[in-house]
Amino acid sequence: MEFKKYSPKIIEGEFTGVELHLCLLGTRGDVNLGSIARLASNFNVTSLHLVAPEAPRNGEEYEFACKGKKILQEAKVYEKLSDVVALEFDWIIGTTGKTGKERRVDSLKDIVSESSINVIGKKILLVFGRESRGIYQEEIVHC
Repeated sequence: MEFKKYSPKIIEGEFTGVELHLCLLGTRGDVNLGSIARLASNFNVTSLHLVAPEAPRNGEEYEFACKGKKILQEAKVYEKLSDVVALEFDWIIGTTGKTGKERRVDSLKDIVSESSINVIGKKILLVFGRESRGIYQEEIVHC
């Protein structure tokens, strides 16, 4: 079986000088938070930003973070997404499962295959919505 490859070249390690930052909205589970920190570390994410986390952060997240413990320890907490956006990023990419007239939505396949996109030397924020309710309309406007 042959699979199509849609992974961006940044993940393949072809680009250098890219600052990839991760923002999680309203995280609920400390197990999920630890797992995400582990993945963030695997993909050389520069920093982790938590907006209004609901997870108790009682230490269990560190058991699942493995090599992502450092990024988890250094994670900063904010009240709202606009506080993170104020840190000034070149690109802010929000993820959503909802489409509609008020949301400009591009598929990941289209984004990574776009030849005019140059991420070298850029500061990129990747925003993930809440596990239960996703990303709110007033937040998606920042992306």
